[in-house]
Amino acid sequence: MRILQLTDSHLSSENSSQYDNHFTAAINFIQQRKAELKIDCIVVTGDISHEGQVSSYRFFFDEMDRLDLPYSIMPGNHDNHETLQVCGSGRNNLRNIESFSNSAWSLYSLDTVVRGEDYGAISDSEILRLSALLAAVKDQKIALFMHHHPLSVGTPLVDSCKLLNPKDLLKLCRDYPIHFVGTGHARTLSQQRLGHTLISVAPAISSQWVNGTREVKNIMVSGFNIISLTDKVYTETHFI
Repeated sequence: MRILQLTDSHLSSENSSQYDNHFTAAINFIQQRKAELKIDCIVVTGDISHEGQVSSYRFFFDEMDRLDLPYSIMPGNHDNHETLQVCGSGRNNLRNIESFSNSAWSLYSLDTVVRGEDYGAISDSEILRLSALLAAVKDQKIALFMHHHPLSVGTPLVDSCKLLNPKDLLKLCRDYPIHFVGTGHARTLSQQRLGHTLISVAPAISSQWVNGTREVKNIMVSGFNIISLTDKVYTETHFI
């Protein structure tokens, strides 16, 4: 299975910002190379919109429809959950992430958003929900996707607002065959291995933060990851 992970497009309400242009360029890049990239599905890990406006979500879904590929979405800290859900209603290719599971891999999402805050946290109820799902998995490897990164990436600007309570998640990674955790939020390409788990932060569609910065300094380049879930996990990064 080959999963394309898109994250942090930060689309504007006017659909005319440089970030919107980056998103359209990424969609065009993917569309023109569908046969080469061999994508089975797409997972979007949040911060689709910067301000949560209806127009930004309509723009997002219209652009995604051009790819004619199944995709799953989850909100980020910048997203308006209710507006995102309403705007996505009736979209033919929008799926629940668990529907992408196969005989070898089970896929799940984890809600890390704290309303009104940049940082992330996992509620007790969300941990209990995920624990029950994991306990029911038989003879499959597990891939998790969420918005906030659980481990520092070395850029203080975003590490100050990462997932604040990763302890329970990391314990689940140790206790269950979670071989991949894919996140966004950091707008920084990062991969770290924790035991059998690869924790991967995909680059952002909007722009990347300058590595190590404590201030708002970015590099105006777009990127995304493709994750191959086979006997092992392989990732490839595309910068546009």
